Amino acid sequence: MADDFDWTDGNYLSQLLGAPLMDGNRLRIWYWGYGLGQIGPVDATYHLNLVGLDLHPETGQWGIGTSEYVYSNMASVIEKDDVDSDITIDYSQSAGIIKMNNDLPPLLNIYSINGQLLYQKAFTNSHHFNIDYNGIILIHVINNNSVLTKKYISYK
Repeated sequence: MADDFDWTDGNYLSQLLGAPLMDGNRLRIWYWGYGLGQIGPVDATYHLNLVGLDLHPETGQWGIGTSEYVYSNMASVIEKDDVDSDITIDYSQSAGIIKMNNDLPPLLNIYSINGQLLYQKAFTNSHHFNIDYNGIILIHVINNNSVLTKKYISYK
């Protein structure tokens, strides 16, 4: 909790943030935060100093840490993909097929990794397509019931 750390125990301008990372068989949780201001009975106290044009937190008002858990058996760690089963994508090299399990007409958009639209098509039930592109692509299929975006490597 934010109030577990001296550097996030303020009640104003305080944050505790974090991010998980799998590193081999270790799950590491990186956390960081700050307590840059507090509201007291009379006024607000700010724990910042102006140095030139930059604001810097006072010592003890920010921090970073990590916690980790070591898995002894990685076979028990699985990644569950809860993607809507209404859409399936089968893609290899430069050709693919999209299949839908519902009756609503979907829209297929294929993008390069930098966001360039490479291909667009509205279809019903299933659609075969070919992409003349070498690199990483994002296949994005959407209709009223389902949305699916997957990353693939495309090559000829």
